Amino acid sequence: AQYCVPCHGASGEGFVNALDAPALNADGESHLLSDEAILSAIIDGGAASGGKPPGGSMAPLGDALSAEQEAAVLQFTHTLWTDEQRAAHVH
Repeated sequence: AQYCVPCHGASGEGFVNALDAPALNADGESHLLSDEAILSAIIDGGAASGGKPPGGSMAPLGDALSAEQEAAVLQFTHTLWTDEQRAAHVH
């Protein structure tokens, strides 16, 4: 949470600071991404996963988080979506 909340917000609402991190909750489009793409953004950073260019993108967290923590972030992200979004999500 310490890495996610400052940019994505406590409820995954996004756009809480100048970096304009996208919403991860049901108002956003993260449910349209595969789990692989979400994990890539977490581990490798936003630019590496197709996000904004360096300087305006999410920093890679692969060295800061354990594999278990990365999986927990992914699972938490799933909880922010509606039942319909979870059902349609490609794992």
